[in-house]
Order: sequence, then C-alpha cells, then structure tokens
Amino acid sequence: MTYQELLDNARPVMGKYCKACPVCNGVACRSSIPGPGAKGVGDTAIRNYQKWQDVRLNMDTLFSNTGTDTTLNLFGRTFRYPFFAGPVGAVNLHYGETYNDVTYNDTLVSACAQAGIAAFTGDGTDPSVMQAATQAIAAAGGVGSPPSSPGTSTPSGKKWPWWPPPAALPWPWTWTPPGSPS
Repeated sequence: MTYQELLDNARPVMGKYCKACPVCNGVACRSSIPGPGAKGVGDTAIRNYQKWQDVRLNMDTLFSNTGTDTTLNLFGRTFRYPFFAGPVGAVNLHYGETYNDVTYNDTLVSACAQAGIAAFTGDGTDPSVMQAATQAIAAAGGVGSPPSSPGTSTPSGKKWPWWPPPAALPWPWTWTPPGSPS
C-alpha cells in the first residue's frame, strides 16, 4: 500500500474534522479540532509544524559499514527504537467513529509492544478510558504509560481508584499543569 492509498482509505472514515492530509500541519483543521487543529486562534499546530521544519539532522558522520544499533535501554527495559508513540485522546471527536478511546488505546498499546516500542495512551473525561488504557498496558507487559495525573480528580470529582496503574512504565505522571484541560 502506498502512502497515497493509505490516505485515500483513511478519508472516508476519519469523521468531519480530520481531513487525512498528506502533511498533518493543522492548516485544514485549524480551529476545528482541539489538539491537532489547535485551540484558541487555531495556529498552535501550524506553528509547531513550522518550528519542526527548522530542525535538521546533519547525517555526515563517517562509520564502518556495519549494522546500526537503534535500541534504547530505559527503566530496565530494552526498546527496539529510541522513540515512542504519543498520546491521542477524544478519538471519536477528532477522527470519526471507527475507533473510540478504548479501542484506539488497546490497538495502539498492543501494536507498539509488538513493534518493540512503548505507547503513551490518551485519557479523557470518562474515567473508564483511563482504566481500560491501564488494562491494555498491563496486557502488553507494562510497555506503556497513561499520561494523567494521579492526584487530579476525574470530571465527576472522584479520584482515580486504581492508582498507580498496574504494570506501567515508571514515567512522570503529570503532563499538564493543574487546572489545564487534559
């Protein structure tokens, strides 16, 4: 499957906000999706994408013609690559009805574990999403991290009843400042 075929197959199921653009830069979804399309004046994703274009890797290092070791040892685990999958939340709102937060996180965590990397799961306003994410992480041998704050309350005002999450990586749990929407 080519990248164009991937985009063509994605567009019919992505919902009304995400346009499955060839380059996900926040232009087409500006001010329509919190997160990818940016909040406020709608230029955060666009500006972030533009700034990433300023980053260049100078690949002129000379080395012998042997295999390259891309593994990363972290927290007593070995990962195949030195990058992880970032969190995505409010999946139905942003990307259509194909997945919801629970099914997306379950698919993300298991696929990343099979690929040798860790997944950061999205959370949301429904506490069951976080609970299902921690179950998916436990089922994958703890190769993941749910990005939420253990001391924060759920939207219903209750504390997370199952903290710390079972078998998750020992990652810093607070990702957003107190009082910020997650």
